[in-house]
Amino acid sequence: YDSWRNELIKSAFFLTSFYTGANLTALINLRISDISKDEFSQISSRAYILKTVKNRQGGRKNFIEIGFSKKAKDFFETWLLLLKIITKKECDYVFPSKKAYVINDISVNK
Repeated sequence: YDSWRNELIKSAFFLTSFYTGANLTALINLRISDISKDEFSQISSRAYILKTVKNRQGGRKNFIEIGFSKKAKDFFETWLLLLKIITKKECDYVFPSKKAYVINDISVNK
């Protein structure tokens, strides 16, 4: 896979980690299909949490305990749009791993 795409995905992963303080596993296992249509729930005037839907749970909504500021939320929403373009919708992971595409420095989802 193109080197620039790998670097872009890794950069987006690390920026999201930096913005949210989320651990590696929660982000690396996140799939696009897990994210609900109304992605975020505002929990205060400056904080959001990500809504997810797990089909294996009968479509029940979950909230990932990852806090997003307005800036982080805007970045993440932009990343989701960009990801669909650069992967041509071929991958379901929000941050594709080595087998799917990238994050070769991180050995998860092999």
